[in-house]
Amino acid sequence: MEGTRIRIAGDNPANGIALVNQQTNVPVQIPMTSILLNDPSKVSFIVPADLPEGDYKLHLTTQFSATHTMLKEPRTYVLEYVLTV
Repeated sequence: MEGTRIRIAGDNPANGIALVNQQTNVPVQIPMTSILLNDPSKVSFIVPADLPEGDYKLHLTTQFSATHTMLKEPRTYVLEYVLTV
């Protein structure tokens, strides 16, 4: 995923990557150990091998900001494309 200020950072438990099933609305959290690249403009991760079939949207939640101070509240980016497994 590429963007601006998308590094996963902060202490809020909501921070991270989730794949949200579009039929059931059930999120699948991606463990931080599966995140390969966590830069301010690019994030990459390993999709779980046991991810059930379906259509998913990627949600990235972070408190990262362009300054040295983290945001007080996390913000969530939703990838506009549907990922089909």
